[in-house]
Amino acid sequence: MKKTAILVLLFAVASMVPWLFSNSAGAAPIVGPAPRPGPGYRVSGPYTNRNLSVFLIHGRDTIKSTNILTLEEAMAQKKVVVHETGNVNMLTVENKSDAIVFIQSGDIVKGGRQDRTMQYDLLIPPKSGLMQVPTFCVEHGRWSQRGSESSADFSGAANNVIGKPLKIAAKNAGDQVAVWAQVAEQQAKLKAAIPGIVAMPAAAPTSLNATIDQREVAQASTDHIQRLAGIVTGKNDVVGYAFAINGKVNSADMYASNALFVKLWPKLLKSSAIEAVSEQQQGKTFGTPSQKEIMQLISSDEKSPGRTKIANKDMSMTEEERSDAYTYRTRWYSAPKEIRVGDDATVLHTNYLTK
Repeated sequence: MKKTAILVLLFAVASMVPWLFSNSAGAAPIVGPAPRPGPGYRVSGPYTNRNLSVFLIHGRDTIKSTNILTLEEAMAQKKVVVHETGNVNMLTVENKSDAIVFIQSGDIVKGGRQDRTMQYDLLIPPKSGLMQVPTFCVEHGRWSQRGSESSADFSGAANNVIGKPLKIAAKNAGDQVAVWAQVAEQQAKLKAAIPGIVAMPAAAPTSLNATIDQREVAQASTDHIQRLAGIVTGKNDVVGYAFAINGKVNSADMYASNALFVKLWPKLLKSSAIEAVSEQQQGKTFGTPSQKEIMQLISSDEKSPGRTKIANKDMSMTEEERSDAYTYRTRWYSAPKEIRVGDDATVLHTNYLTK
């Protein structure tokens, strides 16, 4: 029995070795010049409701339809298990299915010893075994089982982090203390903006996820969601969106296909709507950015050194810092040839966060 247990342990560790080494600087794939959105991209909108304006980004698919699951879908279908490790800034993910799973930076997983948010975009291959995933805690203080939830695994990923400063603290600064500070700031903004909300619910007093899940937050953001959810319907060339709050461009996200964007759209809109609620200023009106401003954001020729944030043989995520924005690009190197539109590494997701 002892010999068998040792062999099982050695096999589990060995299965993680390629991932551990692939995140070292020396093993990062060579990243060429970042592709910029060309003349084939166009912007429509704005579609405005109160202080939230949404623009749609139209373009061609760079991957053909394929079986890519979002983390939310995969966890709901019990195809992916996210495990607690006892390390605040690292979880493990196991994909038990034949599908490819896309984890988006900012996804919040609920449960474990603390709710966490995923630091980077990641692709989890089919039958992956255990893979390490860098995370940040978004529930300061708890380090034990919560109610009847499992402290060993996580139960879902229905929400994404709220607020551009929080996203920058995680993706750019990579600072846990800064993430906690921005979680508290976002909770305070929501409490000030929404009558009846409890910034720190009794069941999970520091959990951003629990704050987002409150009935009052859903009610406050429903108007934005109901009025804007349908703007993508019937538009099969939409591959991304940008949004502005209080008249200022906030961020943009672009994906490799309309199919992937449409899967993510409800969660993206929900996050944008709640952020708009937290930033609302009663009695004030704001101008609306132009389509030209959105095109400038997603097609800037400004040169900036790229920095690899995470990489392995299948994908990489790089950051560029411009005078006006941070840009994060997730490239998919192992995309099957039969689904690629071109021969180059597929840019699966590009995220722009304005300064």
